[in-house]
Amino acid sequence: MDPVFKSAIFHLEPMPGRPARHVVRHPGGVAVLPVHGDDFLLIRNHRRAIGHTLLEVPAGTLELGEDPKHAAVRELAEETGAVAASWSSFGHLWPAPGFCDERLHLFIADDLTLGAPHLEEHEEIERVLVPQAEAIQAAEAGDYADAKTAVMILRFASRKG
Repeated sequence: MDPVFKSAIFHLEPMPGRPARHVVRHPGGVAVLPVHGDDFLLIRNHRRAIGHTLLEVPAGTLELGEDPKHAAVRELAEETGAVAASWSSFGHLWPAPGFCDERLHLFIADDLTLGAPHLEEHEEIERVLVPQAEAIQAAEAGDYADAKTAVMILRFASRKG
């Protein structure tokens, strides 16, 4: 279908069989749960779309045709300055399947070496070490407004047992 709107990252097109409805076509993204000993390395990220700063896992958009693990390694380094010796896939999720086809590939990064972040000019990010027990308790209480972060922490807790 012909797009109604195109941006540098996504495009909007009519939804098949649904008059006056549209779907956002997105290249996909990655999210990383960085494990640093008994802590998670999270970020405070100012989200201009909602006008709030959220505590979240590092994440980013895939470049066209990019391998998700490559993107995860890149985003972790850019947003936190960390490099992980161990990587594992953590499944995927669709953050907004009612109107967007973005598939978010999830990863756990472990055995971190910390360095300086390499933020893009528009990013307002601060890294934060959060004890795993505290993060899990906060996720269970519904304290994370960012869905990917809540899902990843709760999934980690359920697998940890």
